[in-house]
Amino acid sequence: MPPTVPVQVFDASHLKGWVTRAAALLDAASGAIDALNVFPVPDGDTGTNLALTWRAGQEALEELPADPVELGQVCGAWTRGLLLGARGNSGVILAQMLRGFTEVFEAGDVDGPAMARGFRRAAELAYAGVARPVEGTMLTVAAAAARAAENAADSAADRSLANVLGAAVEGAADALANTPRLLPVLAQAGVVDAGGQGYVLVIEALNAELDDKPVMTVDETLGVYGLTPHASPQTSSATHTADGLNALTLATNGTPLSPAARGHAAGGDSADGSLEVM
Repeated sequence: MPPTVPVQVFDASHLKGWVTRAAALLDAASGAIDALNVFPVPDGDTGTNLALTWRAGQEALEELPADPVELGQVCGAWTRGLLLGARGNSGVILAQMLRGFTEVFEAGDVDGPAMARGFRRAAELAYAGVARPVEGTMLTVAAAAARAAENAADSAADRSLANVLGAAVEGAADALANTPRLLPVLAQAGVVDAGGQGYVLVIEALNAELDDKPVMTVDETLGVYGLTPHASPQTSSATHTADGLNALTLATNGTPLSPAARGHAAGGDSADGSLEVM
């Protein structure tokens, strides 16, 4: 089989593929992400809210005609679905971040540097939508992804989509692992930030859609971050408890959660301050 040619320009089919891949990851990880949710209140619904928000955008795309449509049209429908269907603080922040991507995508010709601008705009809208930003949250992860993407896009050696996305994922994952050092409540519970974990999975899906390397399965991808596949929010309760936490491990070093941490992590949507929905 001849090698796959790396994607050079992101188009409508790639956006649709991204949406499908990320939906599968967020659905499978919803319970595990819920269990990470301890900031600002331990209500254990961040994973569910992210998955349901993402699904709202996916459903909006499914209403488009089957015929090929322009990237701008796909972006418009997706953004409307996300913003109207956003659930919880984390869902609203995610919808704003994705709106940042689509603002760049709608201009067309989405190559590596343009993708880096999308990551930057996503981070800008995430911070702008929060009255009192807190570091160690999904905001921090978004900013790190943007910096890494921009650094890769500024490289004279390789400004390709694959390089920019790979750098963004690596930067985001590193920032996620560092969230307990920035936010004491996470360190006390022995978890990484729930919203940040969700965002990392979202951009992992984007990278997989455009990468020419073999794509990992959902279980393999979640395993990289020590997440145990869980029931989709479609079939699970709106608020998860500690069910399934025995297998949950940290993205930082693969250490299983202690019994005390399991109890603390059984609960909060990772709102990163008081929201100002834009």
